[in-house]
Amino acid sequence: MNIVIGSGLSAISAYKKHNCDLMIGKGIIGGTASSTNNKKFLFDKGIHVLNTIPENGIGCNCNNYKRKAKIINKIGEIIDYPYQKNNTDNPINETPKNYLDYIIKRFGDKDARDFHVPYNDKFWKYPLHKMSADWANTKYVPKKNINGSYGTNDNFWYPSKGYIGNIAEKRYNSLNLQHNHDNVVAFDIKDKTIITNNNKYKYNKCYSSIPLNRINIDWGCCKKYIKRLKHTTIACFNFSIHNNNIKKSFEGLHWIYFCSKEIPFIRISFPSNYGGKTLKGYTTIQCEISINPYDKLKNYHDYAQIMKDIGIFKKIPTFISSEIINIAYCIPTLTVNEDVKKITQYLNKYDIFPIGRYGKWKNLWMHEVMNI
Repeated sequence: MNIVIGSGLSAISAYKKHNCDLMIGKGIIGGTASSTNNKKFLFDKGIHVLNTIPENGIGCNCNNYKRKAKIINKIGEIIDYPYQKNNTDNPINETPKNYLDYIIKRFGDKDARDFHVPYNDKFWKYPLHKMSADWANTKYVPKKNINGSYGTNDNFWYPSKGYIGNIAEKRYNSLNLQHNHDNVVAFDIKDKTIITNNNKYKYNKCYSSIPLNRINIDWGCCKKYIKRLKHTTIACFNFSIHNNNIKKSFEGLHWIYFCSKEIPFIRISFPSNYGGKTLKGYTTIQCEISINPYDKLKNYHDYAQIMKDIGIFKKIPTFISSEIINIAYCIPTLTVNEDVKKITQYLNKYDIFPIGRYGKWKNLWMHEVMNI
């Protein structure tokens, strides 16, 4: 039988597209595109919005928003996002050697030094000169659109129900799928068997959304490629505050970016400003911090105090919840294309087909995952 592993958007989409007979996945429906309900408030796992409508539709009602984002630069000034909207944005006539070279060539030394390099250092926590530039124009360095706006999320969509997990829930519930809520622990590739905590399943074809570096398999000659895969880890701290306690400069914003090393956040978002569920009269806040395994996180009260000290709020916001996303963004290293190609070829020999962001080891947008 054909089996899909996972319970996120890519697994749900693959189940339908490939006529699978069984879904195996213990995680919450939606995976990293799911939401946490705190009765009064709903929070997603980091910022999740739809940049465009997927070819096969969304599956739930969504509202469209015009992006409202700002940057707080190294000296505390509030400026428009993206940074190059205010300064230099050069065409690149030669192939960059790496991501750092790309940034300097495209934005010039001053803008690279003042924003792009420090922000990307904070975000990736990985040497920029050891990263590829192949992905930059279409993903995390917004490019100017025909209409003069910047980036794929200049206009975006968000579920009218108030949480991103509604998309996966609607798609999941629309399928009459067979779902075993079990945890996959290993593969016997020679016998084409999936081993879970409670059972064993023979497969004809397997579509796996398990992160490549978490697949328990005899990797043989592919071990070196697996070891070279790198990823970020994101800590999310969720708060709320009464609307009267938000400083005027920050009212109605969707998110804010920070490049200063003195401020721990890479980004703060206000989900309730783009439809996120909240109490009447209150705004929800999510702080994202990129961390290494050896980083020591502060107490949530310290992060709340920092937001007040920056000048976003008049009072300290109320802490709601926190969450660590262990594998958040796949780092585009200089060797990642070769590594993923070799790994995928090896898995395909045993009729295992990687899917989704972590199966492809590529930072796919939500609409790309749903078109899988």
